[in-house]
Amino acid sequence: PNTILRPTITGWTSVQHPRRGDRYREHAPLAFLIVDHSQRNLWGAHEPLNVIISAKSSADVLKESGFISYSRSLGLWNECANLHLGDPQVANLGDGKGWERELFVMRESVWPFPWVGSCLETITGGNHFRAYKQNGTEADSGAWFLAASKEVDLRGKHKIAHNGYNIGRDLIVERASSGSTYLNRRYETKVEWLEGLLRPGSEGMAHGIAQDGRIALLTVHEYFIFSTPPTFIVSQ
Repeated sequence: PNTILRPTITGWTSVQHPRRGDRYREHAPLAFLIVDHSQRNLWGAHEPLNVIISAKSSADVLKESGFISYSRSLGLWNECANLHLGDPQVANLGDGKGWERELFVMRESVWPFPWVGSCLETITGGNHFRAYKQNGTEADSGAWFLAASKEVDLRGKHKIAHNGYNIGRDLIVERASSGSTYLNRRYETKVEWLEGLLRPGSEGMAHGIAQDGRIALLTVHEYFIFSTPPTFIVSQ
């Protein structure tokens, strides 16, 4: 097909350096996108890839374990007992790996105990995303591509809610942009919006649900939180 591979954004020339090892990412592309002359989405997922964690994020966030920690800071946890009962979705990120299944799914925790909460999301519905990694030999950006959406409850056969693609994406952006924490980590997220890469509407979308064509590009900086040891005063 008439496709080109190009860096999305090259305008940023400096980043914060909250962690050792992030410095080398200063001139990295945010992500590589596959587009054609009509600007139609060629990633192929039946659920739109509407969130990207850019390659200029902190190095730890670009690792699977670090990204899962970041997701937990947004209230999204691993699936119940790490079991996935739905049909996997495939996507082609143009990085030379071809069509690949999602690496994992993160679900909204709707209970004070996160693992129980992600189990309840399977019943009650809520936000979730599928995660894909762009790290093939033809486009090794390291960026995460997410298919985010909000689902209805089990009575609705766990389908995507009305306007669920836009809502799922926007819920992630809302939580991320206000800052988040998990264990001894604090995250600050910069949000950019990409348009013209995903055609608005319902064509090719799972369940025929329309989306607005906007993609949220998130650049995440991770900071370690160090607690101050208590001070003991001995009276004399």
